[in-house]
Amino acid sequence: MSACMKHAALLALLVLAGLAWHAPAHAQLTPIRCTETVMSSMVFGTIRPQSSQADSTATLTYRCYNTAGTTRSATVCFNIGQRQGSYMPRQMALAGSTSVLDYQLYQDPAHSMIWGNQFAAAAPTPLVVNMTLGPSVQGSQPSVTGTATVYGRVLGGQTTAAPGAYTDPHSAADTSITINDVPGGVPPGVCAAHVDSAKFGLQVSARVVANCSVSAAALNFGPIGSLDKAVDGSTQLRVQCDNTTPYQIGLDAGRNGGGDVDARRMVRAGAGSVRYQLYQNPGRSLVWGDTLNVDTQKNFGNGQIQTFTVYGQVPAQPTPPAGAYTDNVTVTLTF
Repeated sequence: MSACMKHAALLALLVLAGLAWHAPAHAQLTPIRCTETVMSSMVFGTIRPQSSQADSTATLTYRCYNTAGTTRSATVCFNIGQRQGSYMPRQMALAGSTSVLDYQLYQDPAHSMIWGNQFAAAAPTPLVVNMTLGPSVQGSQPSVTGTATVYGRVLGGQTTAAPGAYTDPHSAADTSITINDVPGGVPPGVCAAHVDSAKFGLQVSARVVANCSVSAAALNFGPIGSLDKAVDGSTQLRVQCDNTTPYQIGLDAGRNGGGDVDARRMVRAGAGSVRYQLYQNPGRSLVWGDTLNVDTQKNFGNGQIQTFTVYGQVPAQPTPPAGAYTDNVTVTLTF
């Protein structure tokens, strides 16, 4: 018995995240300012976190400048917080559901250092940038510009993640910049305890598709000496569909049935045939066909492998010549 999948209907998942934090309520202005700081959007595209991880990136662009008339140095820390759940991992939520999607943000392409928030015990690892700027002269403010990449990863193996639009929305208020500003040419090397008034936001998006797979084992009625009475057999189908995904399983008439499930036949090379039938129930009263919503099996996926038994029967009939009789039935999974 062979297996095939009829189609894969794409389903969208939208992920929005920027990430919150809990910092001191006051802001303090320093001679070095970083007001021109923006983060691009992170777009994962179409992904399947049920079976594999997905990576994407976004870019932080900053410009910091010195408003003082003397040389200043600073350690600038760019914090990304989290809005819900924990940092380990971050989570997005599906609207109207309890389903969540785990993901994480990192500072390095190896995905080993979380881009976190200096005020959070779970991930006190903001992006740290050291800089030294000369004095501001006659309205000309020396500046440093730079970029940094944030590496995003939606974690794989999330078999219970239901298809749909997940969000973890964050605004500029959910991020922060701290500036530890000192005179002279040596940055202090540690983040400041106060928060600057500058902010930046982060928008993350992904489109997740629903998917299913099916496999089938052969149904072998074994050696039959005579067909003066019915002979039963069975086999199993294994289906795995994403959580909450509705699907139907159909079995066609086979290679020799002429498109009619009531005319299934096994044939022998040369000549001879044996009638048989496939059923949905152990009582062998419900024929299993491939007409949607009529004689197919219906179910909803749960992210795990679900097993279905195909009940076969060779009814009593005139015994044909001895030999090996076979048929090939196509399994169609529609979702």
